[in-house]
Parts: sequence; structure tokens; C-alpha cells
Amino acid sequence: MSTPRFDRSGAGTIPVGGRGTATDHRSAAYGCNCGVALLRAPAIEGQEIFNFNDRSLTEVQWSARQADRSFGNGDRYARPMSGSEFNEFGQPIGLPVPGWQPARMPQSVTLTGMSIHVVPLAESHLPGLYAACCRPEDDARWTYIPSGPFRSIAALADDLAARRAAGFLPFALVDPATQQPRGMASLLRIEPAIGTIEVGYIVYSPSLARTRAATEAMYLLARHVFEDLGFRRYEWKCDSLNAASCAAAVRLGFTAEGIWRNATIAKGRNRDTAWFAMTDGDWRRLRPAYEQWFASSTDTGQGVALSRLTAAALAPEGPRDGSLG
Repeated sequence: MSTPRFDRSGAGTIPVGGRGTATDHRSAAYGCNCGVALLRAPAIEGQEIFNFNDRSLTEVQWSARQADRSFGNGDRYARPMSGSEFNEFGQPIGLPVPGWQPARMPQSVTLTGMSIHVVPLAESHLPGLYAACCRPEDDARWTYIPSGPFRSIAALADDLAARRAAGFLPFALVDPATQQPRGMASLLRIEPAIGTIEVGYIVYSPSLARTRAATEAMYLLARHVFEDLGFRRYEWKCDSLNAASCAAAVRLGFTAEGIWRNATIAKGRNRDTAWFAMTDGDWRRLRPAYEQWFASSTDTGQGVALSRLTAAALAPEGPRDGSLG
């Protein structure tokens, strides 16, 4: 097993075949085009909990399932995550996906929750969204988003128009009591033929960050993607230095799949991108965990940590099956 490597900047690499721990930062307010999983490897003799920029990592349990199945045990390319069988040549191949039909293309629909509504982002939302997320003191919320911060409503509108032109489907996260937007999120990289879709471009206002409503917004989108539209894979990709967003992915039940080095250039700087994903098989386990958490949580008291419930829901029970069955 290789040793996790962390440099003084706080960046790190996820260990191959290791077990680890990551913090439960509850997605802060930072943009969820996100960050690298923060790990320790207790199987390494004498290894202490790592610090990330001097913060101890203690809460979110990263099970052996996540590390081992995400990265294998040194044989990363011959050890699939979703089960396999052998062909007539003795080679491992993926399992059949019987009865597969392409997923449905997402539309501009409203998803109604108890504490948040996820609604198609319209021009009428822009003044409220700008006021909620684009003040000078909010600039840090845009560090890991490929665009922003913005100094005018028109600049925000232009950026959203460019995202739409690139195939993004943006949503406003609206407070049902005030009907004012408290943040935004988008579905993107939408490939119904193979059942893959991504959530990203997530920005929370200070009033939404670290609340039950923020978690509910992510639950509503995941449920819509899997149960209404029939996708089989839901992705979350992140700047590998955005610790809060990466910890949020783990807390929500996404599994880390690796880091693409030199993946892109964002705002004139190199970006390594961390990949996370949730499958339809994962979702069948995760939905009851979310519902248990919602039943015990409010914005003033959150009961059992969601990270514990999602980790337990995905605990090993043999190979996970990404098929529809």
C-alpha cells in the first residue's frame, strides 16, 4: 500500500488501497466545483491524523470500501468497482446491463422540499442571487468556481448565459418562506445515452451554507436524477484544493474515484480535479439514510451526523452493483 503524500500547501494524493478519514465540513459556502478528499491511513504503522492547513481531520469515516474499491490494491486497472465476469479469453469484463434504456433529458422543473425549493433559474432571480452571493465579502465563495466573483448583475447574467450555452441546466435554491434565492446549482455534462450526469457550479449564500436546507437541495437533485430521470451515475467534480467541497461530497455519499492532474486551467492557474460519483445502486442505499437524517435534524440541531449515516449505508456487502436491478 502506498503512503498518502501531503505537501505544505495542504494538497494531497489519495492512497492506493488505503483506509482513511476526512472531515465533515458540511460543504461550507464554497463553490462545489470542489476538492481532494482529506485522508489518514491508520493501517500505516505509527501514522497520525493528517492536518490540512493545520486543521485535524477527525469526523467523516472513510471506509475500506471507499478507498479499496475506488483505487484497487495496486492493480487499479484490472480490479473493477462494480463487479465483473470473465469472457472466453479469460479477461475480466463488466457485467451486462440488461434492459438498459437511455435516461431522460432533465428539464426545467421545480423540486419542492420542506426547507428549500429547487427551481429553474430565471432572470427574475438574478437581483436576489446577486445580493445573496456576490457582495465583496462573498468573494471567497467563488475561489474554486471557474468564473466569478461578479461586480454587477449583468456580469452574473452573462456568465449564466454562457453556462446555458455550454449545456448547463441552472437552478436557483429558493427559500419557500421568502421566495428569495439563497444559492444556485446546475446539472451539467448530461449524457442520457450512457446514464451519466454531473452536479456542479454550486454556490451557497451565508444564510444557506451549513444548513438543513442546503443538504435538502442536494437530496432533491439526487432523487430527481435517479428516480425521475433514470440516470445510473451522478458525478461531483472538484478543484483538488477545495477541502470543504470535497468533504461535502463524502458526507453526501459520493465515492472518491481519483484525481486528474493538470485537468484544466482555471482563472490562469493549474487545476487538478478530484472526481466523486454516486451510482443508482448507491442511491438505493443512501435515500433511507437521508430520510433518517431529515427526521432527526433541524437548522438548530442536526442529530446523528449525515456522514455517519451515509458511510453506514455504503458499508461493504460484497461488490456494489451499478446495474438497474
